[in-house]
Amino acid sequence: MTILTAVETKIALELFESGGHVLDFSNATYAAFFRSEVGVGIYDDAYAIYGTSKGKRLRAFFEKAQPAGIRKILSSLWAYRQTMFRISGETDPLIDLGTDLSALVVRLGGQPLTLSVRLRPASQPKEEPVDHAGLMAALSEVMALDPQPRGFAFERFLRRMFDAWGLDARQAFRIVGEQIDGSFQLGDATVLLEAKWQNHPVDLFTLQGFQGRVEDRPTWTRGLFVSYGGFSSEALQRFQTRRVILMDGLDLHDFLDRKLSLRTVISAKSRRASETGQGYVQVRELFPS
Repeated sequence: MTILTAVETKIALELFESGGHVLDFSNATYAAFFRSEVGVGIYDDAYAIYGTSKGKRLRAFFEKAQPAGIRKILSSLWAYRQTMFRISGETDPLIDLGTDLSALVVRLGGQPLTLSVRLRPASQPKEEPVDHAGLMAALSEVMALDPQPRGFAFERFLRRMFDAWGLDARQAFRIVGEQIDGSFQLGDATVLLEAKWQNHPVDLFTLQGFQGRVEDRPTWTRGLFVSYGGFSSEALQRFQTRRVILMDGLDLHDFLDRKLSLRTVISAKSRRASETGQGYVQVRELFPS
């Protein structure tokens, strides 16, 4: 017997599913989430009746589970979604659907969901003036270097840029088996950095590898991939971001030339990524003149 109505299923999928993905779960974290929350192996064949993506398996779970299981997973997914937005510092664009979801959870015998949490501070701290022209000059100096020293100089420039906006940047560090080009802090989220200055665009395999490293970290970890030479057409067409946003050399020049806030640029890219699954949207598209 189907527990959820068609409208209720649509509300749940609108909140938690996008393009086959469910929130920012990887395959491993999705499986672990269902095991810990409802004791279900979501990758069992029983949940592949509509397809093998995480979104299709969630739909199948809604049809096969008992009311208590559906109630529990809906409440847990809602709590996870709200945690994601608190960490990113963004406002949940679908917060109003929480009222409908709460009514559904109550219908299934649960307690009302928490809907009153403020997801964004009432006011953001005022930013100190930033020397955009000085940063543009520093970027030009990096451009003039020979290829061998240019990569390290580019990383130093990016650290200076993050520090200009008070993002507590850290230089490159190495852990077992991998190199991280640096990190910075944006609200409650730690953002790992990958930086490339090379003649050819970054390919899909490289992007997926970086996203995999980010997904191996705690859920409050995000990723920023900065490729001065851009990204291949295949990468831009096929890369479905979950926790990673992308910037290229044109983005850097545009936001410095137009004296935009780096915090504002990253937030706009993050929001567009959440809405569309696209990790790369040009600054000039996000902020048309």
